[in-house]
Amino acid sequence: MDNIVNTFYDEIKDRVRESEYFTEERLELKPYANHHTIRMCEIAVIKIIKSRSKAGVRLEAAKRFLGLFKLEDEMETKKSDHLWAKIPFNKNTVKRFIENAKAVFEECYQEGAVESFGCCSRYMECSNQKKCIHPDIKEAQGCIYKHNLEEGRIFYGKNCTVSGNKSE
Repeated sequence: MDNIVNTFYDEIKDRVRESEYFTEERLELKPYANHHTIRMCEIAVIKIIKSRSKAGVRLEAAKRFLGLFKLEDEMETKKSDHLWAKIPFNKNTVKRFIENAKAVFEECYQEGAVESFGCCSRYMECSNQKKCIHPDIKEAQGCIYKHNLEEGRIFYGKNCTVSGNKSE
């Protein structure tokens, strides 16, 4: 099983590496007693489970990513399991997992938690453009000043709307 798991993970990793957001820390193969889980940006996405089938493994995918993996037509579900869908382990499904891994990774990256901060060194440019200009969309989600800009509260620059901060 380990050989199948490692080969599958390596192929997923090769595809995810194409993302501008990829870092080694954001993709993980986590071993458990009877299965391995592929986590993307701390989100469990794929389970590789030991089985008695001919392949020796079966796959499960988090249901919320089935559309991105294009696997809705391949899933087997149990009413009792609301989070995971069983996916047959075959060339077709493995190919879809690999082909779409980058899109799923980028979705996980966008969903993941970010640390809040007041503003960055671009605050004057953001004020003058009346919007956040941070190049990293994910990191910009944590900018508190961005939320002020979106509400029309501009504290700096030529577009200042907050009294007491306007340069006369």
